[in-house]
Amino acid sequence: MSESAAIPPHLSTGYTYQVDPTSLTRLLITLLWVNVGAASVLLLSDFLEYSLLLAADDLDAVGLAWIVQTVLGLIWTVYSVFLGVVFLRWIYRANKNCHGFGAEGMAFSPGWSIGYYFIPLLNLYQPFRAMKEIMQVSQCPGDWKRQPTGGLIYVWWTLWLLSLYLTALAFKVPVETHEDYIRFPLVFILSDCETIILGIMAILLVKRIARAQERLVQDKNRGY
Repeated sequence: MSESAAIPPHLSTGYTYQVDPTSLTRLLITLLWVNVGAASVLLLSDFLEYSLLLAADDLDAVGLAWIVQTVLGLIWTVYSVFLGVVFLRWIYRANKNCHGFGAEGMAFSPGWSIGYYFIPLLNLYQPFRAMKEIMQVSQCPGDWKRQPTGGLIYVWWTLWLLSLYLTALAFKVPVETHEDYIRFPLVFILSDCETIILGIMAILLVKRIARAQERLVQDKNRGY
């Protein structure tokens, strides 16, 4: 057990990072902003594609639009996986710091705070509980269970679940007829709008937790 974790929360006058998350937080926020920007560009692209498909009267034009959409989708998928890895790494560090701050009675370890994302059904609510715990501990490790979280985390998680639904929907929409090809971009337009809002909520959430943990460490360094 680390020295910081061995100090009872009610006796501690300050806290130290188990792992300094500053660089990772900056990287994550940058990637999230890039994600928001890319989703905005894709939203415009999908609108243009939808307009072209409405005006097209031959399958060759429709097929070309489909190829462009597929290529953009593959690029988007690769970037999303990279962003997801960075986000999970950030959650792991944030949770590890919470344990290092000496918080008692935490339900989630650093490993399980990200592990539940990969377990069907449990991934619908356990990652939310883990993130909520991180937010509460980051505010006051000695009395974390009584700390309010506000509505931000609920909005973020609702949007995350909606993104999972839209992703599943994109794979279920039939694409066989000319009309199917025309309707298909509508799913992506809705997904792009949701991604933009989700990205902004994620940025606000990450900043709030990072700043709360930073304040705990700075208070110790100032001798509070």
